[in-house]
Amino acid sequence: MVIQTTSRTGSRKKRVSGSIPVPLKKVKVEVIKSDLLSNLFRESLTKMAYMLHPKADSSANHFDCVVQLEINQNNPGKLLAEFLDKTLKLTQLHHSIFSGVNFVDLSENKLVAQLFGIHHSDDESFMISVVKQNFRIERDGKGGYVGYLSFNVDIPS
Repeated sequence: MVIQTTSRTGSRKKRVSGSIPVPLKKVKVEVIKSDLLSNLFRESLTKMAYMLHPKADSSANHFDCVVQLEINQNNPGKLLAEFLDKTLKLTQLHHSIFSGVNFVDLSENKLVAQLFGIHHSDDESFMISVVKQNFRIERDGKGGYVGYLSFNVDIPS
């Protein structure tokens, strides 16, 4: 997709046309099933890291960046959405893709975690954003969890 732009210079009405590439947005929905809440959060982080950079590896044996994160929310779906959204912001701030996590404390309303990231160059990754209102976590009836995640993914044109 390309947007055509025009501009005026000075008092003369000179028309200049150019094109600015605009990435397409695609909504990506992920469904994750897990027996434990911690595994659901860990797998969600891994999926997001892979969307950011297809070579992201949660089993890396070294990390360039370690960050502590603490979040409180009133339900697990909002907690997961906030966890991934804050992780994305940390990704941009530290230029690191966070694919590893150690949960210090995790319940349906509270998360305290250490995130482990590997530095990356911005031109190697896709831009994504969390669609918070579409996140939810449900119990599966067998004691496990099902998480519904939604992201906007910018596809380069």
